[in-house]
Amino acid sequence: MNYLRSPWIPLNNGCHQFRWLQNLAGAMLKRILLLPILLASSPLVWSQSGDQARCERELLAEVFGDRQKITFEGLSRTNEHEWTELALACKDRPGYPNQVIVATFFVPYKLPAESETRDVGFAVALVDQAQRRLLSLHTSKLQEDGGTNAFWHGSLAIDTGRYDLKKGVRAIGVRMDIVRPGCAWEGVSTDALWLFLERGPVLQPVLSGFDMVRSSRQFFKGCICCSDEESRGVVHDATLTLSIASTSSHGLRDLAFRATVSSSPYNLPGVQDEIVPAGLMKFDGQQYRSEGVARQIDGLVEARMRRYEKWR
Repeated sequence: MNYLRSPWIPLNNGCHQFRWLQNLAGAMLKRILLLPILLASSPLVWSQSGDQARCERELLAEVFGDRQKITFEGLSRTNEHEWTELALACKDRPGYPNQVIVATFFVPYKLPAESETRDVGFAVALVDQAQRRLLSLHTSKLQEDGGTNAFWHGSLAIDTGRYDLKKGVRAIGVRMDIVRPGCAWEGVSTDALWLFLERGPVLQPVLSGFDMVRSSRQFFKGCICCSDEESRGVVHDATLTLSIASTSSHGLRDLAFRATVSSSPYNLPGVQDEIVPAGLMKFDGQQYRSEGVARQIDGLVEARMRRYEKWR
């Protein structure tokens, strides 16, 4: 199944608009009603909020220094070739006084002329505020295009869930939500989860942007990019949660996924939501291998879609 998502490159280390909005509101309500079930059955509930009061930009500019030259919002530029802050999230690191987790998107100060795409840098860092020191850093970049937008409130969030991958080792989580599809989308994947382990001066990604929400749309009748009372279609969502399994692979605990699969139809009968296992993700010594879990989730959504094919 083809989902709209952004390509990542390592670096050093309209629509049925009115009906769609109604449909989205209904889907969100169902997720809210399901929340008590998820909380009761999953040990990992992530906190998505960042604490902007912890984002001391002058300190960040100082500690990043030559490692990653970024002009943070409100500060004076010192070099025309520096990057510029696009989005920023900060949060205290649980169990480590004075340490702050920082995630930021940044773009070149001078963008290419008449370009439909742009490079967006992504950095995650551990900063000791008391010692004014950069402890550990990850950098990579993506290419932003018409289907993605890293510049909006909420595009980055620090996830301090209990990702205890082995005794005494808790991964640092970051979530990003940058996909912005047009009205005629068919498949979209969002809420990408990154997990990092501290390896001296480097934050090593062991899970690189695995999408925790996947949506597919079937359209059967009417106008796909306008409000038409005669239109018929359905949006299928697979919303994932994970817990830490009791088994291990190459020294790190396996990740157990579960999917809440829902269908939000317009002018069609509804189908009951399902909460089903979605497989184990195993560490291969460098990364968690996500292909098997992704295929299983695609299969769950495709099974939903087949149930609605009779309305085509």
